[in-house]
Amino acid sequence: MNIFINTVSLDDISSRSGRIEKRFPLIYFWLKDYYFQQSPENFEKTSWSFNDELLKIQDNTDLQIKLKENPPDIIGLSLYLWNEDVLLNNARWIKQHFPNCLIIAAGPNADTRIEWMSEHTYIDIAVPGPAAETFRRILDAQLDKDSVHDIAGVNYFNGTDVIRNAAVPRNQDPLILNYVNNFREEVVDLLDEYTSKYSSVIVLTMYMQGCPYSCSFCEQGTSLWTKVLTRDIQHIYDEIDLLAQYPNMMYEFADANFGIVPAYETIIDYIIENGNGNITMKKPPFAKNNVDHTFHLMDKMINAEIYYNDHYGNLTLQDPNPEIVKMNGRPFSKEYEKIIAFQEYTRDEEHKMGQVEIILGMPGQSYDTLTGSLYELVKNNLLSHYLPYFYLVFPNTVLTSPGSTVNIQSNKVFVRRERAFTKGFLDPLIDTAQIGYNQIVSTDTITSKELISSHYHWTLMCHLYGFLGWIRTPIHYIKAYHNISNKEFIQEYTSRFHPSNWQNLPDSIRLDLQASHRWLIGDDKLIQRKDNTGQYFLAPRRISQYRFHANYDDFHTLLISIFEKLIGTNDKHFYELMKWQGAKVLSFDNHSHSNKILSYNYDDIAQDKSESYWKSSWSFDHSTQDLTEKMINLIDIDYIPQMNIEEISPDLQVELKLK
Repeated sequence: MNIFINTVSLDDISSRSGRIEKRFPLIYFWLKDYYFQQSPENFEKTSWSFNDELLKIQDNTDLQIKLKENPPDIIGLSLYLWNEDVLLNNARWIKQHFPNCLIIAAGPNADTRIEWMSEHTYIDIAVPGPAAETFRRILDAQLDKDSVHDIAGVNYFNGTDVIRNAAVPRNQDPLILNYVNNFREEVVDLLDEYTSKYSSVIVLTMYMQGCPYSCSFCEQGTSLWTKVLTRDIQHIYDEIDLLAQYPNMMYEFADANFGIVPAYETIIDYIIENGNGNITMKKPPFAKNNVDHTFHLMDKMINAEIYYNDHYGNLTLQDPNPEIVKMNGRPFSKEYEKIIAFQEYTRDEEHKMGQVEIILGMPGQSYDTLTGSLYELVKNNLLSHYLPYFYLVFPNTVLTSPGSTVNIQSNKVFVRRERAFTKGFLDPLIDTAQIGYNQIVSTDTITSKELISSHYHWTLMCHLYGFLGWIRTPIHYIKAYHNISNKEFIQEYTSRFHPSNWQNLPDSIRLDLQASHRWLIGDDKLIQRKDNTGQYFLAPRRISQYRFHANYDDFHTLLISIFEKLIGTNDKHFYELMKWQGAKVLSFDNHSHSNKILSYNYDDIAQDKSESYWKSSWSFDHSTQDLTEKMINLIDIDYIPQMNIEEISPDLQVELKLK
């Protein structure tokens, strides 16, 4: 029996080099190894293969030939939001060419609702939740020529209704994963191939499966996952021992709560002691763990130089408003302790890179509550370069399960390049969608325009306040010299982006918001907003950050009008401060922009550091960099200038006293 596993685990692109970091096919080895261990008498009757390419089978003639040479009997699809469209297209093609094969869909995006299953009738079986044991039983039944329709965990469409069988009891679906020993030769051959082709290899692994929490936005918030299972830790060590023999290996845990039990620290220690300096940890999912222990583990990895992430610090909030979080099934316990610990951990970071997780579009949020939440993050110095997420809708969550009374409107939005959506600014001038995200676009308490406005101004503030620190200077100034609070500034700032005020915004910003809204609600499948050169489309997630650097004069005008509303128009020094701020900005494509200025140091003035100040000649030098190349290749941009100072002639010197 020929078994073909089709999944796409998206490769990463290094922000340091722009080179590909290739992911190892865990799902394929997991299912194969599970069957090898649990049905050894039948394993010899099976032949296994996989494909994890993003290229659709209909366009992949080489794969078509391989499938025709060994016609598949069983197809296993591992559906995630980033690969659902490709894999469903593949499944349709396979069913057309191999109508007798059995196609099984599992993974977070395996939907068992009648609307989905009646649309995708080429999917024979869907398995929500843990699927390894169900998959094993299906294979055994096929070999024995028994019916698969009564197997636990199987869901299927009978032409009229969806038949849903109860899931396999968790104690019958153990987390047994030992493929590096059971299929060592195949694993070594693949590692040899990948390490010769790619800058790094990302090996996904698990120690624990399941989660004790019930968050509405997470598949593992349902009762299918509340029974937590662990794996033989020796098999983790065996993986580490093998990976340590290869350079540039990344170890990535798919566990829901890395660090929640002491064994995780033991695993870290083992990597440090036995990894030969070849293994780094790729962004462990700390999630809702004890914050002191989280930072302890992070410190240990950073000090041992095995932590592959620029986000030093991790805080999972979703929303700092406790009522919103509770409404979405997340206990708001000890969050303030976590905030204090995070503040201390990132205290010396001028340019915040810590990971503060926020979700926009959660049921219960409104434009006003999000304004309050943004202020809370500013007040607590919690904004970072890590951007908020749109609320992603998965089919097997508390929110989407039968009986849910939460009223939401969702839409599948599409992007040209997945990594450009999450990390970058620019996309090629193509109208081909690589990936779709099913997102909440409105609820009973927030409209789609309010949501896109919130995302636009929020991601901008993450950049200006959290990372660059650029807007802290004028905010400090109006507090010190006009007694205007941060809260008053945030309220005025967010009000300018409210949909009722779009018509008053500069054209470049207004057109960004209109195009982003059309994309969010599906009027345009892909965002149709180009960069200022007309050579590239903009990636929708960081569009406001692009606009700040590409059309700084428009933002200067907008910010001036905000501050004038708060402090009036009679403070001439404030206008000089804004000129000083303008000189700091890295401009993307405005060649008339100057990074030199004759000025007082308004950073010091804003913080009231002295009784008097003196002018100097300043230059804010940004490193030489091809910004377009960096943006299109998703390489980190150097935003922070080198500040240089020169004395000026005495006849130009004037002492400044403000207090």
